[in-house]
Amino acid sequence: METPVTLTLKQGVTLNARVYEHDSAAKAVVIINPAVAVPARFYRHFARYLSQNGYVVIAYDYRGIGESLLPRGEKTDLMTWATKDYATVVDFARSTYQDKDIYLVGHSFGGQLPRLCAHTRYVEGILAISAQSGYWRLWPIPQRFALFGLWYLLMPLSSSLLGFFPTKLLKLGENLPAGAALQWARWCRNEDYFLQDVDRIDYLDMNQLNIIFVGFSDDWMAPKTSIEALKPMYAGANQKSEYLSPEQFQLKKIGHFGFFTQSMRDVLWPRSLEWLDQLQAASLTSDKV
Repeated sequence: METPVTLTLKQGVTLNARVYEHDSAAKAVVIINPAVAVPARFYRHFARYLSQNGYVVIAYDYRGIGESLLPRGEKTDLMTWATKDYATVVDFARSTYQDKDIYLVGHSFGGQLPRLCAHTRYVEGILAISAQSGYWRLWPIPQRFALFGLWYLLMPLSSSLLGFFPTKLLKLGENLPAGAALQWARWCRNEDYFLQDVDRIDYLDMNQLNIIFVGFSDDWMAPKTSIEALKPMYAGANQKSEYLSPEQFQLKKIGHFGFFTQSMRDVLWPRSLEWLDQLQAASLTSDKV
C-alpha cells in the first residue's frame, strides 16, 4: 500500500512524502533520504521492495524538490533540509510508528545529512549508499578539473543569476534552489566540507550509531577516496564499508544512481536486506535510548 502524506513545517511550507506499507507487523521503519536534487519518486520501486520484505518505508522530497514545492519568496539550503525537513520526517515516523525502530537509507547527500541533525539520535542505523565528502580535490584527474569549474564558477554564477541551479539540463534531477546550490558549492570548495559550518551543526553523540557505507567502483560521483573522507565526520560511530563492482554481478554498470533502479531488484536489492539485518543486529547490542 502506498499512501501520500503532507507534513506541515510552518505556514506555507509543506513536505510531501509517501509511506509504503505491506504488512501491519512490519519489523521496522526505513526513511529514504534522497540525493541532492533527486525527487522521492526515483526511489519508489526500491521503497516498494523494502515494504514487501518487512519494512514500513517513508520516502520524501526536500523542500524545493519534487512534490515539496517551495513557496514564492521562501529560501532554503542544505542545512535546512537536514535540521528542518529530515527532522520533521523523523518526528513523523516516531509519532506514527511508536513501537518500531527507525533506520535510514541515505543516497549520496542523503547519507551525509544525518550527521548534521541531532534527530539522528533517534535512528538505530544508517545504510549510506554512495555517500561522500564533496571536496573537489578528492577526485582523480580529469574529473577534478571539471568539479573545480562547477564549484568555483558554473554553480555560483548560474545560481546567483537564475535564482536556481539548472540541474535538469545535466539530467541529474530537479532544478536546485539557489540557497542549496550556493551552500553546496561552498562546502565542496573546502577540505572540511560541511564541517566548516560546525557552529550550525547540532551536537550528535554517535557512540551508539551504526553505519554501513556502500560504494561502487564505477561511480565517478562518489569515488572511494570521497567516501573514505566522509567516514571521519562520523567519528565515534560503529562503521562498516563495502565496495562493489559491476563485474561481481555480471553487470555493465552501476554508477551513482544504478543501485536504486528496478533492474537491480534481483541483483543488488537483496544485499540491502542483508545490510539492514546487520544494522538491526548491531543495534541489539547497543544501549541506544
